Amino acid sequence: MCDRTDAAASPTNTTPLPTHNLPTEIDPNAAAKYVERCDTCCKTISATFFELTTALTNLTHLDGKLKEEKRKEAQKLLETIAETIKEWPPAKKPLKVIR
Repeated sequence: MCDRTDAAASPTNTTPLPTHNLPTEIDPNAAAKYVERCDTCCKTISATFFELTTALTNLTHLDGKLKEEKRKEAQKLLETIAETIKEWPPAKKPLKVIR
């Protein structure tokens, strides 16, 4: 049995949790750095999507039922991603702290 007495375990701890929003950047080149990161991520997503559709196409010829199962999983993920990115950034919310 573990007896935790640290402040984080205390229900009276009122310290706000950190958020996923970054503080304002001071670096004048920060915007260019993040634009480059966004471009790289979009290229990665595009290439990975092509690989996904290729795998689904090949799976169609091997096991149509399994292909449909994987297609539905991919569709659910893509719909979640599309819904999430519609309005960005989201409202501030605390991060989950894993202890």
